Amino acid sequence: GYSESSAFRRIQTMRLLKEVPEVETKIVDGTLTLSAAAQVQTFLKSESKVGQAQRTAEEKLQLISSVENKSSREIEKQLLSMQVAAQIPLEKVRQITDNHTELRLVLPEELRNKLDHLRLLLSHVNPEMNYLELFQYLCEKALKQLDRAEKTVKTSPSSKKFEGVISIGARHISADLKAKIWQRDQGMCTYMDHKSKRRCESKFQLQIDHIRPFSLGGDNSEDNLRLLCSHHNLHRARKTFGEIGRFQE
Repeated sequence: GYSESSAFRRIQTMRLLKEVPEVETKIVDGTLTLSAAAQVQTFLKSESKVGQAQRTAEEKLQLISSVENKSSREIEKQLLSMQVAAQIPLEKVRQITDNHTELRLVLPEELRNKLDHLRLLLSHVNPEMNYLELFQYLCEKALKQLDRAEKTVKTSPSSKKFEGVISIGARHISADLKAKIWQRDQGMCTYMDHKSKRRCESKFQLQIDHIRPFSLGGDNSEDNLRLLCSHHNLHRARKTFGEIGRFQE
């Protein structure tokens, strides 16, 4: 008879074989050992126990192929790393008071090392800076730089200077004109829903759009330009040109 561990490996292998028949060929040609097959089956079983979505037959076969010709120790290390990665929680945001929010996230080691390096470089600012204080410092710095850049564009010479560079044949839009469009549209998407009559007002991934498309004779005049978020710019392009619109405008 078989020892308890040997019998267990065979039982697990048979279960895996039932789900992925291709395993038999791999065992016969020696690329997959009974021990490796048993390890994979045990891993798959553990995934189902913690409520993870069941892998497809193709995904199982890919997993099996990835452990071929590896030692038990190598396979154990690989499967353990996959298990840990699958258990890493997603970002979690929770309001705990009117003025405080709890933010939970798991950082890769590389990012944490960078944060620690920043804390050292900023030790002259605060020798005991914690992560919260670091985030506050970085946010304030970034916002000041971005605000300064936006103000620089907005306060640059306007209307009279850029009127001369606007033409039907020139696709380039000057920085001054971009600033004027941005200011006029208040840095928000101007798309208006025809049914609800509501303006989008998104500030995410804004793009300057030609109301009359450039390829259809539209020019770069202020009246022919508007701010749209990327979603509504793509929506408008598809409506005007069809699916290939995104590549034309």
